[in-house]
Amino acid sequence: MIDLCSDKNTCCGCGACKSICPKLAISMKNDEYGYKYPNIDSKLCIECHLCEKICAFKNTSISNKKPLRSYLAINIDTKDLLNSASGGAFAAIAKFVLNNNGVIVGCAWNNELKPEHILIDNYENLYKLQGSKYVQSDTEKIFKETKQLLINKKKVFFTGTPCQVAELKQYLGKDYNHLLTADIICHGVPNIEIFSSYIKWFEDKRKCKVLNVNFRDKCKLGWSSIGSITYQKNNKIKKQIILYNENPYYYLFEYGFILRDSCYNCKYACSDRKGDITLGDFWGVEKYYPELDKSKGVSALLVNTNKGQEIIEKLKDYIIIIPTKYKYIEENNDRLKYPLKQPKDRKIWVKCWKTGGFDQVARKFYKEKRNIILISKIKRNIPKGLKNSIKKIISFLF
Repeated sequence: MIDLCSDKNTCCGCGACKSICPKLAISMKNDEYGYKYPNIDSKLCIECHLCEKICAFKNTSISNKKPLRSYLAINIDTKDLLNSASGGAFAAIAKFVLNNNGVIVGCAWNNELKPEHILIDNYENLYKLQGSKYVQSDTEKIFKETKQLLINKKKVFFTGTPCQVAELKQYLGKDYNHLLTADIICHGVPNIEIFSSYIKWFEDKRKCKVLNVNFRDKCKLGWSSIGSITYQKNNKIKKQIILYNENPYYYLFEYGFILRDSCYNCKYACSDRKGDITLGDFWGVEKYYPELDKSKGVSALLVNTNKGQEIIEKLKDYIIIIPTKYKYIEENNDRLKYPLKQPKDRKIWVKCWKTGGFDQVARKFYKEKRNIILISKIKRNIPKGLKNSIKKIISFLF
């Protein structure tokens, strides 16, 4: 039998092997901790080995190549900028492609609040693809749909994690001039089962219905690692701010306790990127450009191919773009250098979820991290003027 995933470190769960199988012999099934892996029906399999050949995570070679050019970028459309996780570079490129009769493929929440890759062909739906979704998206169907669009000569802008972009290219088998790809600087992905159980826990705790999750909400404090949950209770719409040091799901994601096995061994966490463009946050930008207004977010934009550069040169009406040094971006984005190291307690947390669901995870979090939560709340409630005074005193003393 063909062995696709006996070593879980070598499977990113993209589902391309399922899409390529001519006999529909492969299905994606959850393991005991909720992570998806391919399962082969031996009665249907003809051992053509297409599934093995299509696996980019196993077969794609990685070098120490650096991006061709590096930029910082800020969307000039205030609405698009506020709806974006960072500086709105993705929205600017997407709007350009849409204005030139193209389609966009990216990650959106579906009606069940689960992330999946969809395609859109109008600006009115662009908001669905904006913002960060800290969960692995479902890409099982989108590779076939994208290939058919390209065969039909449609311009396509495909965005996703580095492994999803690499897998699309492997699946297509050839380059298309009218395909543009962008990968993100990816922290890693938890699975849908853990996320959905978190949403249920939140709803049960507050006796409400969750309507939306925004892991990077700029409405209150601008560009930062602060999220929000919008929910309905007693016919009223409310919003709960979530901070990574005070929220169990956000904390476990931020510190890497619930990522899939392959994320800790990600071959794409390096400078050799597979998208035509790489998008992410330009963390630390104030050190290099103190005069820049970063309050609403700044994107890091890496150009990896000539095709990517051609698009950038056409965006002057959509975005403020300034050439910068790659080392400025890399310095504050570790996933451009190496994958996140698996925390020593990772197995303890996922086993906790397996045995007691998110209720047990939350109890463990609030019990063990109470000091971290308390310090975070104290910091959050200190007036800004007092914070600045404390910083000045500390810098003077030390």
